[in-house]
Amino acid sequence: MGLPLDSRFMSLVIHDLRTPLNVIGLSIRMIEQVVPPSNTDVHEDVRIISENVFQMERMLTHLSDYYRLFDEPVRLTVAPFDPKRLVDEIVEEYRYLRPAGRDQVRVEVRDQCPPVVELDPARARLALQHVLTNATSSADGRPVRVAHGGDSGRWTIQVHVDRPPPQSVQATTLRPDSFERLFGSAAGRLGMELAIAARVSELFGGTARLDVDEGRSSTVLLDWPTQLPQ
Repeated sequence: MGLPLDSRFMSLVIHDLRTPLNVIGLSIRMIEQVVPPSNTDVHEDVRIISENVFQMERMLTHLSDYYRLFDEPVRLTVAPFDPKRLVDEIVEEYRYLRPAGRDQVRVEVRDQCPPVVELDPARARLALQHVLTNATSSADGRPVRVAHGGDSGRWTIQVHVDRPPPQSVQATTLRPDSFERLFGSAAGRLGMELAIAARVSELFGGTARLDVDEGRSSTVLLDWPTQLPQ
């Protein structure tokens, strides 16, 4: 599959937006250093600006990650790795970066989880990070459960959001060329994060799906082989 967006346009957007964002970020840090701690109004304004700059930086990261997954020819760096360890590392990294939501994510390992898989660990990490980001953004503080296991040469990962999804969220097979937003939300799960996970799944010869238990929960299911097809 080729890039479903104009590659030259995407590269220009990613490149040209980084410079003003870096300047804004540097300016914010300089303002924070000179504003007296007693001036709470200005500090609050700076905090709001910082949050919005962070969101724009996330958008560029999404675009950059998405763009690189369509480089031709696609080169996967295959290596054996422990899937349990990879998932644990991703969750611990999330908890470190977002200490306020430290207890939000729980990991469950099935009895038949493969001890070793031979895939591209960097691409696997990328997909799982984006799925976790999508899930936590949609959960609004509710629990998120990452359950993985597998059998018969498969590694399956379920990222479950314990929150009733709105009617706008429908079960669907995830596709690299199908997304409705740059960031998934409770009302619109089909963010670019899930398109990235779908593209990685496609490269692995696997599948990605969003399942919905109406009125109760939603789950992203990744089904990957334990070895890349020859």
